Amino acid sequence: QSSSANRTEVQIAKFSDKDDPVELAFLKSRGDQFNPSVVEDGDKLGYIRFFGNNGSSDSGAEFARITAVVSGTVNATRSPGALRFGTVALASGILVDRVQVTPSGNFVPVTDNTYDLGEPNLRWANLYTADLHLRNERGDWTIVEEEEYLSIKNNKNGKRYKFVLEELED
Repeated sequence: QSSSANRTEVQIAKFSDKDDPVELAFLKSRGDQFNPSVVEDGDKLGYIRFFGNNGSSDSGAEFARITAVVSGTVNATRSPGALRFGTVALASGILVDRVQVTPSGNFVPVTDNTYDLGEPNLRWANLYTADLHLRNERGDWTIVEEEEYLSIKNNKNGKRYKFVLEELED
């Protein structure tokens, strides 16, 4: 650990001519150190927690957290893990998991139909997708990019439609 007037840090360093990484490892097991047993779906493997002084206590309050969690059935050849990212809600002051990276590599919200991707003044520049799937309580559609046109499929009844596009002059 080192510190200066502007920064405090914990540093783990390794100097090597090889590509061997520096490692910080968290180990979770059920049982005890003499009789360890396999972790189970839903077990939290470790946290990285972020605290700040909010005036309520000397130890500060938790503002955000990254959680590693078991996400599926575990066995000797299968270790499904997810990373969850949580923040403290403005209204309630309670830390809530917001998004996660799933074992299949998908980046998803933890709660369905709750969070936005971007905000009115913090927008994504471009969105690159294969097919675009749109679903809410009223409809269920897929927009497909064909070679020469766009089509849209109603996933509720299976009907497909072709977008009629008119070329614009620049």
